[in-house]
Amino acid sequence: MSKKTISHQVTPSLYLVRQECGGAFPKAAAPAPQNHICVVDCSGSMWNDLPKLRADLKKKLPTLLREGDTLSLVWFSGRSEFGALFEGESVAKPTDLKRVEQAIDRWLKPCSLTGFVEPLSEVALMTKRLLQKTPGSECSLFFMSDGMDNTWPRQAVLDAVGSAAGSLASSTFVEYGYYADRALLAAMAAKAGGTLLFAKDFQEYEPQFSSSMRKKATAVRRVVDIAGVPVGGVAFALHEGEVLTFDAAGDNAGDGAGRRAYVPADVTDVFYLSAEPVGEKDTALSKESREDVVDEGSSKIRAAYAAVSLFSVRSQPKIVKALLGALGDVRLVDSFAKCFGKQAYSVFMGEARACAFDASLRWTAGYDGARVPRDDAFTVLDMLQLLASDDENKLLVDHPSFQIDRIGRKRISRESALTDDEEAAVDALKARIAATRDGAQIAKLSAELAKLLNKPAPLKFVADKLPKGVSIASLTYNQSTPNVSFLVKREGYVDITRQVRASKDANAVMAACGADPACAGVDEVRFPTFIYRNYAVVKDGLLNVASLPMSLSKATMEKLFALHGERRIADGVVKMMIEADAPGDGTVAYVDFSQLPLCNGRMVESVSAKEAFEREWELVQVQARQKVYKHALSELVPTRGSATFVQKYGQAGADFLRDLGFTDYSGFGPKTVLDKARDYYMCKTIDISLKGFAKLPSMKELEKGRAKMTPAMRLMSAAEEEIEKQRAKLGPHQDRLAGWLKAEERAMDVERRRLIREQAQTVFAMIVGQASFTESAAGEASGEASDVTTLELVLDTAQGMKFAGVLGTAKMGEEKVEI
Repeated sequence: MSKKTISHQVTPSLYLVRQECGGAFPKAAAPAPQNHICVVDCSGSMWNDLPKLRADLKKKLPTLLREGDTLSLVWFSGRSEFGALFEGESVAKPTDLKRVEQAIDRWLKPCSLTGFVEPLSEVALMTKRLLQKTPGSECSLFFMSDGMDNTWPRQAVLDAVGSAAGSLASSTFVEYGYYADRALLAAMAAKAGGTLLFAKDFQEYEPQFSSSMRKKATAVRRVVDIAGVPVGGVAFALHEGEVLTFDAAGDNAGDGAGRRAYVPADVTDVFYLSAEPVGEKDTALSKESREDVVDEGSSKIRAAYAAVSLFSVRSQPKIVKALLGALGDVRLVDSFAKCFGKQAYSVFMGEARACAFDASLRWTAGYDGARVPRDDAFTVLDMLQLLASDDENKLLVDHPSFQIDRIGRKRISRESALTDDEEAAVDALKARIAATRDGAQIAKLSAELAKLLNKPAPLKFVADKLPKGVSIASLTYNQSTPNVSFLVKREGYVDITRQVRASKDANAVMAACGADPACAGVDEVRFPTFIYRNYAVVKDGLLNVASLPMSLSKATMEKLFALHGERRIADGVVKMMIEADAPGDGTVAYVDFSQLPLCNGRMVESVSAKEAFEREWELVQVQARQKVYKHALSELVPTRGSATFVQKYGQAGADFLRDLGFTDYSGFGPKTVLDKARDYYMCKTIDISLKGFAKLPSMKELEKGRAKMTPAMRLMSAAEEEIEKQRAKLGPHQDRLAGWLKAEERAMDVERRRLIREQAQTVFAMIVGQASFTESAAGEASGEASDVTTLELVLDTAQGMKFAGVLGTAKMGEEKVEI
């Protein structure tokens, strides 16, 4: 049978190519026995999910394998931390099952870092042993990870995949959670000729694992020489409900040699995108071609949807937009308008992939060949600013649905934390307990262990109820990473009865606590205080909260209705519910941030480095003035209030409270230590700075450096001159000067927050939206794009100061985040 290659035009510079592989491979009369090899990530970041994975695996083992099939399980963490729990187990007998379950419980536990090379090399050796042990059988790989390989170079990982791929009949790679290295896992799947799946949590992972264990693989593969030059070096096929990807970059891309795909023998067609037509030119992807769904095996429509999904995985928005423009699927076009950031892309690629296999999901909102994604979508940042701009908007922090995940490593009370020596002793005792069956010895060692672990319970803050909610006006933006949070102050108390009774100076302590010294036998001493809580809405470009329960003002609701009428926010972004315990009229507004993009097209299409540097200059000026004004105000009003702890409780009481973690200005903040890091990931950063102004000097440094002032000192000195002019104008009225300073400082703080918010939009556009500075466009076009953008600037101030030759630098980088 002759092999055809047909090209369908997507745009004048992009074609969807279908290449026939030849006749269908004859199917075997009975499926061959399968050797399932599961490779499970046991790095520290999996600590919360491994118990669920263990329980699920044990529960399903008796039903996952067909007669004749075997299961092998490989665990891995960092360098030299890997191994096979068991190999080629049939789990046919109860004794087999019990042995396997014991191995799962013993070894599937979180360790440290993440390294892919050694477990993949073990898979390559294991497949050879299994195939030799059972001739005619097949090997399939299931590989899951929630992180990035922070142990081996990328090429070493791909080489390890390549060494195993030749013995694999099928392979499935699962990107587990939002911190997994999607680009590397996608390349691994293509190298193995397998499929990449995404699971945001265990609920999504569980059915994927079960499906992978039950699918039938094809042992024989055929070599298909790719006729064209695939965009991105990847070809694909639609096979039994999966999108298989194949590394087709080739060794000699310039002359076309070496571009090959190793595909299952029963795959009849492979597809890829090409910048030029290959083979015959057929009808373009258009409104008329929607009817081309009769032959689902070779339909260009289902392949186009699969391509949308694949290039979403690879974060290629220009290609995705071109494909969507040809398909004209209104629902997907509108959905793609929100595709900024890994979470949104994950949802979208799932939607597109589903359309490839289910025709009923296509064009559900209609067809529009001219439809383009809106570039002014209302973003998460826009919504937060709208909610924070009106003090009548309240976050219902006591509502049952208010849930925000903690970010970063857990903090432990220093009083209850184990020292390094104590932790080593605990580990040694646990090892000795596990190594003996002597009941008396176990009891003795357990008593020693209990003594080591008998640490005092940490002090606990108990918050007062806030039925009416709290404002989120205090938004905090990070100036180098795509993070945004809001600060909340909670009033409450801490029970310090035990600490009071243990104090040597009972009278001073009781007085400090506001209690009568004669009442030393009082049952409970509650000290009134407050805490600050910082809740992250976006952390390192990932949405950290799905929705928030709010009580919204009438003005805010009117603005939201108007935005909905303009089609800038969709149905369901704000859901109104009447609840008996809700404040005011009983209406609770659930604001769903998951339906909003982190940035929009307008933010990423035109990002100017010059504008970013000029905004940074405005911010530096405001910060310099604010620093000087705050210092002058502290000299006029030296205390933080009229009733400090020393004034109210005396020195002994203030010292006692400080040692427990209480201060008059920051409330309750006991001494803590960070829990041990289990793993880490790398987050992208952008540093925008002006040479000579990256750090403002302290007031002491300014005083010492007046003889030879730096540019930053000159800015601060100008602010001092402004204060002296006002001092001379107001005369001896120090209280009037203090009032003026307070008003000016508040105005500066409003301006500072505005500038930081606008600079945060640049950070989000560059990192989440993967935008480039307009000044870098020429370099990118010539293939000389750089992570560093520099401009020489002439900067001036409202007071007539000029700074020439200031170098502005914007540097893209990465930062290690321990978890």
